[in-house]
Amino acid sequence: MGSVSQRPDIDTVHEFITDWPKLQVYYKKIAKKASEICSINALEEAGIRGFSTFRAKGKASLEAKLIARQKDGKQYNSVKDIYKDIHDLAGVRIVLYFPPQRPLVENFIRRRFNVCETKRFPEQQNPDKVDDAFDTNNREKTGQGHVNPSSQTSVNPILQHDRSILSDGYCRKFPGYCADHYRVSLKPEDYPEKDHEEQDQGKVEIQVVSIFRHAWAEVQHDTVYKGMDLNSGVYQQILDGLSGVVSLGETFLSQLFDNKEHNAVFETHHDLALYLNEFMRVMADRRNENLGDVELLWQLLNVMDLNRTNTLRDTLKVMDFSLESEPYSDVARLYQPFNVSLGIYIQDHIVHSPAAKAKTAELLENARKAGNDDEKQHKLRAIVDSFAWFGRVRMTSDWVHQVMHTAEPAPSRPLLDIIRYLDTQGSKRFYTAKLRQDEVDLGIDEVIDTLWQHLYHHEKRLVQFVFNLSRLGVRSCAPDWDHVGTAIKALRNNNVSPLSCI
Repeated sequence: MGSVSQRPDIDTVHEFITDWPKLQVYYKKIAKKASEICSINALEEAGIRGFSTFRAKGKASLEAKLIARQKDGKQYNSVKDIYKDIHDLAGVRIVLYFPPQRPLVENFIRRRFNVCETKRFPEQQNPDKVDDAFDTNNREKTGQGHVNPSSQTSVNPILQHDRSILSDGYCRKFPGYCADHYRVSLKPEDYPEKDHEEQDQGKVEIQVVSIFRHAWAEVQHDTVYKGMDLNSGVYQQILDGLSGVVSLGETFLSQLFDNKEHNAVFETHHDLALYLNEFMRVMADRRNENLGDVELLWQLLNVMDLNRTNTLRDTLKVMDFSLESEPYSDVARLYQPFNVSLGIYIQDHIVHSPAAKAKTAELLENARKAGNDDEKQHKLRAIVDSFAWFGRVRMTSDWVHQVMHTAEPAPSRPLLDIIRYLDTQGSKRFYTAKLRQDEVDLGIDEVIDTLWQHLYHHEKRLVQFVFNLSRLGVRSCAPDWDHVGTAIKALRNNNVSPLSCI
């Protein structure tokens, strides 16, 4: 009688395992998409140094897991029961070079996914338990990042070990598997199309481990995969000893992370992103914030000689980053209808500072002293770089409205005709100093003077911001005439009457 009552359960598992090779294609797509979201660029932008891998669960591993669950009394009366119970059909592993960056990773995951469940390993009751969501079969590596960390406190992993009694009476001296597991679902727009109507949308298990602990887990997995007897006291002692080495290595990495040079230069914008994330978490108590274009901020800090931890910290400390900040709200209102990231908020503060205004005036004066061509080229470059910035962000009707409106009197000919001149060969060659002013179309003086005045006196904060950055030599990209052409096309296609908008 007992065997008869279990037949539906056995048939359900058999059906699922038989169909899994076809279903696995879909789950590999989910895992790949989740790994792309956790790509090297995304991690680096968040100031996280590490890499990610992904896989869809192998058939043999899945079958073994389902059989083990059945032996533990789990009953599957339908395929949906299996989907509901097994959350690790798709897996991603994020491997960190620095263990103290785990809080940054958690913030990143919670921003980019819908987190359903979180587990920390080792668990108090069973430090050896490892969820097999991420075996080494069919794993693909997506890349590794390289950014320098800033200060963040951490807990010595050696102090967190569990002296569990293992086989042969051996007493563990160091922790076993250590990781943070996040069972997540993708955002609706990130899911691929399902292959079957009855198919569950699917969840992904994201594991976060240090690179040393990742290596330890690989060694442990290989011993199991090759049929070695982990119940042997010898193997347990070897693995425990390796775990101790791993714990010591993590401790040294954490100390290196915590004792980074006090007034270090931000060598890359990734370094800066890491520092800002930590500053906002510790000093400003702000989490899960969008920093925006950190590379642009990094350029500005270099221009303004603020590209060190101490000098930037002094700048940030006079700013109000609290969630109910009136200054932040005031700046955000000035930028409407556009959202203001923390990066833009910081840059806005810097470009409107007396030091930035003095630097801008100094650059223009130096160009004037060098000669008329240099002054005109300086102005043309600031104008072109501004329009390249407009084009890079794919101008919408809101952008067109911002750029074209100003309180200045109308020029002698329509503004859009003047703007179009920026995309001519004469303008491009004068920008790159391949032509002198007297070799360029005589109308270039009118173009430069008109557009300089248009941007210089513009009352919209966002246009002021872009123009101020360009005057300081901060570019959103290298001179890209395609972006200039994109901006001009957007202005033309939106049927804006330049005269009526001025």
